[in-house]
Amino acid sequence: MIKGKNTQPIYCNSSIKWGGVERFSTALFLSFLFISPAFATTTTPEINTDYLNELTGPKVTWETATESDSDIVYINGAYYKYTYHKPDDYTEMNTGIDKNDDVDNISSVVFKDIAGSDWRGGFHSYSREMGDIKADFVNNSSGGGGAAVYLTGDYYSYDPTVGNITGTFIGNHTDGYMGGGAIAFDHVLGSSITGNFINNYVQSTNSSATGGAIYICGNVRKNITGNFIGNHVQAAKRAVGGAIYNMFSYYGVYLTLINSSFYNNYAQTESTDKSYAQGGAIYSSDSLNIIANDGKQSVFSGNKIIYKDAEGNDIEESNAIHINKGILSLSAIDNGQIIFDDGISGGNYTINIDGDDSSTIIFNAPIEVVSADGSLGSVTQT
Repeated sequence: MIKGKNTQPIYCNSSIKWGGVERFSTALFLSFLFISPAFATTTTPEINTDYLNELTGPKVTWETATESDSDIVYINGAYYKYTYHKPDDYTEMNTGIDKNDDVDNISSVVFKDIAGSDWRGGFHSYSREMGDIKADFVNNSSGGGGAAVYLTGDYYSYDPTVGNITGTFIGNHTDGYMGGGAIAFDHVLGSSITGNFINNYVQSTNSSATGGAIYICGNVRKNITGNFIGNHVQAAKRAVGGAIYNMFSYYGVYLTLINSSFYNNYAQTESTDKSYAQGGAIYSSDSLNIIANDGKQSVFSGNKIIYKDAEGNDIEESNAIHINKGILSLSAIDNGQIIFDDGISGGNYTINIDGDDSSTIIFNAPIEVVSADGSLGSVTQT
């Protein structure tokens, strides 16, 4: 079901499917105004070095590159090289921190080139209170999950609280069971994550790979604001959440993404079973909120899932979000813009659309909704 509120433009420039059946043809415009999508003035930003530098600067700068260069990301048809610049007042650390007691704030630190074992990469804390983290994490690795930050609570009795996390996360990776190339939260209460996430990944040859940049399980975490570029998961079988894996939330408080954009993240399985690859940018097993406000954009472009055909060739499909149940809430207010160049998939979920007449939501790719019983959904505007 799709529900739309107010007079905000909602453009559907591609098909919408419920139960695998196309319900509307290309170029249908959904809104109270019922005018042609040709009137849409909001388009996906042109990707070039100027745009990328504005998006992630000044800590990360970009230049055009070739496939043979190092530290590159392939974005919408071209290669770009990224370079991290350490702030002058930051201290570089090449040894991780493993804490089993409460921790005050961490600030002005770069955790870099740390090869950790198990779940220990840049920073690890078990079942302890944690203040704010203001730090950058570059090229760290772990054998379990959360190569940059791994925070866990006691599964049965205590979920610790962590403060706000702000930083730049580049090239962090894990080959382990838990997931989260950069950040893994397991039963942790918290408030916000803000930062740029570039080329973080989880790669597994004999297990699942979840959350190329961020893995969240059983947490009450209010919001994430950031840019996610070139993050990915690769596995022999289950590969889900190229940038973010959101397992479930407690107490009815769901993950919220605010003014966050996702470019060329992907989930890749070596299997011929397409269902093993889900959520090119985001996989969520429960409800998810996406907000664009204050004249800013949330863009999903170039995200995809990859699986094999019978001959072993890669098959790529555009996919931004896979959601298993609940509500996908899209809200654009105060000149905010949400743009989907990539598809949305999932089962037994509802899309709620809200906003004001200054803002825009555009769908340029298919939306697929399958109810639990396989029945067709409906379109409702309220």
